Amino acid sequence: MTDRINIPQAIVQSIRIEVARRQRAQDNIDLMINTLGHALGVPAGWYFDVNQAAFVPPQGSQIIEATPQQLAGAVPVTQEELDGLSNDLP
Repeated sequence: MTDRINIPQAIVQSIRIEVARRQRAQDNIDLMINTLGHALGVPAGWYFDVNQAAFVPPQGSQIIEATPQQLAGAVPVTQEELDGLSNDLP
């Protein structure tokens, strides 16, 4: 087959909406995890392991502690923004 197969515009729009919703949800999850990690003083390079429900060090690499100067570049988040996260989820 060499010709394109067009999709009805209503379906295309539905797909775009769902993709955007999924991206917003992922952005909110990332914000929550990053904010929590910062509040708990999680070292740079560590990540949140969903299966362990914990922040864990990177596997097979040396752990490097973040300096106050590195942390100064973190994006501040207000309590109002944190409270609004749950309102954005589908």
